[in-house]
Amino acid sequence: MQTRNIAWLEDERIVLDVDTPYFNAAAWSPDGTWLAFVSLAEFDASAGITGGEIFAIQPGSNAQPVRWTHLFREYGAVRINGHAPGTLSWSPDGTRIAFWVTELTGPNIEANTGHAVIHVLDVATGAITVYCGYTTTEHTPNPPRLVWSPDGTHLAFGGRVQGDTRGYL
Repeated sequence: MQTRNIAWLEDERIVLDVDTPYFNAAAWSPDGTWLAFVSLAEFDASAGITGGEIFAIQPGSNAQPVRWTHLFREYGAVRINGHAPGTLSWSPDGTRIAFWVTELTGPNIEANTGHAVIHVLDVATGAITVYCGYTTTEHTPNPPRLVWSPDGTHLAFGGRVQGDTRGYL
């Protein structure tokens, strides 16, 4: 039996997608107007796997999911964040979402992966920015948690910098 990701909006149950590990991150915007979630989207024949994208839905009558990212165009199949389902990170003002993108190089979502790279989505324009150039291969089962500063100008996360012998910073 498959579990489904379900949103309850104004006493209405909306099935978002099958609850699939590594493709089930979700988070409400700070003001509660949007539920952003990761779902499977496009099949990458060269990697033999379907990749994830970020979608969103607003509460209200006739609510329908809207696709907010098109990462497949740039990378092919990707994982967004890790195994933990609640890991999309909204900026305090609700204008951006920070997340990790991990390229999938084959059908095994835990082993056939490239580097994880932080990306930031501007929800109003759809523009996606690669944030700070930091990459990690320590992303399974989860890459480091991303936390916005209260003023929304910085992201904090723990990670090991290559060539630095001090460990995680």
